[in-house]
Amino acid sequence: MSDSSVDENKLTGPLIICGMHRSGTSVASAILARCGLDIGSNLNPAGAGNVQGHYEDLDFVRFHEEIFKGAGHGPEGWMLEKVDVNDGHRKEAQLLLAKRKQRSAWGWKDPRTTLLLDLWSEVIPDAKFLFMIRAPWEVADSLIRRGDRAFKECPSFAIKVWVAYNQLVLDYFRRKPDSSLIVGVDCLERDPQLLIDSLQEKFAISLEPSFVSVFDPDLMNRRAFASEGHFELLEQYFPEAIALWSELTNCCPPLSSVSRKSSSDLDRTRQLILDNRRLSKDAESLRLRINQLSSLLEQSASALRVERLHLQSAKCELGQLRHELSLLRGTRVMRLREKGLRLKNRAAGYLRKFSDH
Repeated sequence: MSDSSVDENKLTGPLIICGMHRSGTSVASAILARCGLDIGSNLNPAGAGNVQGHYEDLDFVRFHEEIFKGAGHGPEGWMLEKVDVNDGHRKEAQLLLAKRKQRSAWGWKDPRTTLLLDLWSEVIPDAKFLFMIRAPWEVADSLIRRGDRAFKECPSFAIKVWVAYNQLVLDYFRRKPDSSLIVGVDCLERDPQLLIDSLQEKFAISLEPSFVSVFDPDLMNRRAFASEGHFELLEQYFPEAIALWSELTNCCPPLSSVSRKSSSDLDRTRQLILDNRRLSKDAESLRLRINQLSSLLEQSASALRVERLHLQSAKCELGQLRHELSLLRGTRVMRLREKGLRLKNRAAGYLRKFSDH
């Protein structure tokens, strides 16, 4: 492909690669980087969760993380709604772009961008978005196997985050279909050239074809889903996820598909979700029992307080009676003494009278 062809069809705005975490954004970025898309030089290094590399421009990643931190969230982006931004964030975004304005075909990849679509579409009106999608059961399985604490403690939270991210993707695609493209991860496995051709056709971005595959099904653990009961599982417990998945795949029919095969086998994700449901029910039963016992304890404590008040009142009455008895005894003794003295005086009077006679 000649340089003149690239210049003639060069992308005027950046290509922003995003979507839910673990949905193939790294693989797509690796393919596009090999085909000539400039995704930056200061990239997030490979790690245990992504041994082939994240292909993330750290300037954008850190910028996004700072926004999340300022809003009181963690840097990973495990949120169920988009993040609000202010004028300060817009100025910082423009400074980031100023360093890259001389580039022709360029872009960046960061799943967190999905939570900031309004910011970037406002700052870069001619930006193009490549949204990668992957089945919710595969994403949940990948997040849980990676060991993120948020999902180990509550596996169903992975599905909720998947729904939140992909609802933002679908909403944006419906608002701005001309500047966005939805691609399923299975496209990268079957024929990566479909991705290149789709970008060329929709955004007039010219990239050199690459015949070296970077897709590793073992790393994505897709063989674990060869026999599926996952669709039926999520359809039963998370129907909103399946409905959203169906809508997403309808936005890119040549590139994605939904399997409805049934299976009696429970994979790791299915078992974890079922265990989580059961534990949630057990926890709810325990909470109800604790509430009942707390209510009984409060009733007993209240009754005990009443009995203590009665006892205290009885003690006061007893003291009063003792005091009155003491006064009564003292009064009777005095009367008896007075009576005895009168009798004694009377007897003395009789004795004197007899002695006179």
